[in-house]
Amino acid sequence: MDKSRGDAPSASSGSGEPPPARNEQLQRAIDYHKQGRLLEAEALYVALLTAEPQNFYALNRLGILKYQCGHLDEAHRLLRAAIARNPHSDRALLNYATVLLAQKRFEDALENCDRALALKPGDPDTLYNREPFYLAYQEENNRKLFARYGELCAQAAGQIRAKKQHHKWSLKSPLRVGIVSAHVRQHSVWDALLKGFMQRLDPGRIQIDVFHTGAVTDAETVWAMSRSAHFEQGEIERVETWTDRILARQPDVLLYPEIGMDPTIVYLASQRLADLQVAMWGQPHTTDLPTIDAFISAEALVPPDAEDHYSETLIRLPRLGCCIAPHQVDATTVDLEALGITQDRPLLLSPGTPYKYAPQHDWVFPEIAKRLGRCTIALFEDKSVPWADLNDPLRERLATAFNKRGLSFSDTCVVLPWQEGAAYYALMQRADILLDTIGFSGFNTAMQAMESGLPIVTRQGRFMRGRLASGILRSIGLEELIAMDEDHCVDLAVALVSDKNRRDAIRRRIEQRRDGLFNDVQAAHACQEHLLKLASK
Repeated sequence: MDKSRGDAPSASSGSGEPPPARNEQLQRAIDYHKQGRLLEAEALYVALLTAEPQNFYALNRLGILKYQCGHLDEAHRLLRAAIARNPHSDRALLNYATVLLAQKRFEDALENCDRALALKPGDPDTLYNREPFYLAYQEENNRKLFARYGELCAQAAGQIRAKKQHHKWSLKSPLRVGIVSAHVRQHSVWDALLKGFMQRLDPGRIQIDVFHTGAVTDAETVWAMSRSAHFEQGEIERVETWTDRILARQPDVLLYPEIGMDPTIVYLASQRLADLQVAMWGQPHTTDLPTIDAFISAEALVPPDAEDHYSETLIRLPRLGCCIAPHQVDATTVDLEALGITQDRPLLLSPGTPYKYAPQHDWVFPEIAKRLGRCTIALFEDKSVPWADLNDPLRERLATAFNKRGLSFSDTCVVLPWQEGAAYYALMQRADILLDTIGFSGFNTAMQAMESGLPIVTRQGRFMRGRLASGILRSIGLEELIAMDEDHCVDLAVALVSDKNRRDAIRRRIEQRRDGLFNDVQAAHACQEHLLKLASK
């Protein structure tokens, strides 16, 4: 649900052994890489390879960097060369497997994972960084593909069982629920799924322990601490320590809001640390881990055949399945000219992270622009990898799609720095419509648009991850903004931008009905009752 992720290949040595300490240029490149100074890191890696083309460390690290920036073919070539130089490096094999996953070469990727595990069996740092995150952004049923990965994760974790659990839950005592998350802070997962649940549960029936594996602390973290029976936080050098800390609390249920966004969470979820282990839709895709028993979803967000998409028992909470509060942000003034936005053109916002834009849908933007004539489509930089760095492949793809229709990407599109809070709400108030990403929809962006009264155009997807915005719109009776295919999506966007009276009428309907989307206490209570019912079995 959020832009920041922890699944990218590690910037550690990548060979199972440290690089030569005397190579100051390599060490400086590594430091730049860790700091996110990618252009500087790339220049040093390239210089090293120019002087020494077979330098294993530079090949491996530059391959990782290219992957992180979306240059999959180049990453593939570099990491293949690294493995040829050192075929016994477990990290290089797993880095290469990550690229293969992104290229949909799943069987080849798993073969590399198997080889890496054979080299270093049971090492918790070998597999969990390579969770096939990007496969979730392809609109396909990945259940069978994920199953083997889930088996490997459980195998590498050793299927640790909660042997210290002597406590057995009784209906007469509160259910001990441990929440394990890397995002107990101001974050999309926290806002949408966790805070409302913690706020509305009955402390006489459910006791909450929070295990916050992330390092960031803010006011939301402090609030969570005040609502917890027990709270632990911190990035721990040995992830196995989290296993011991969780087992020490003897939870009846472990609740994982976002499996697949952070390697520590994948490692912990691959173990059996409680009798009942449940995932939520912070990552709206099956975990396919044999250690996860149930998956909490929502009636409004999943298709009728959703059970076929999950290895877990699927739980449908009522409506949107969450108790989310409006942000109540006061929009500030925004200098549109300074952002490259022309005042006299319609403004279409598309606030997705770059990896949400599948290549097969690139044509939608230039087709909308061609039919509208003059308009501005605003895209947004990823926080972690600015578009300007390393000739961003998404920009190149879209430029090609515009050129094919005789248009210029730069004349129509602006790429804005990621906007926070009041500035983003100001842009939404100025915009004519919001274009939802196709195939992997935006939930928080759609809810923010509803709060701002901004009409959304979305294409309903085949899976939960492609139905988040459409579920929101359908919940308040705005089905006419939901397209069934890409052509329909273009037609809707053009018609809506071209008709101010229609847009104004839709804005009024949003303002009249949006309160029903927020503070859904019944959804929070339903989540509590499902956990109690599952635990009783």
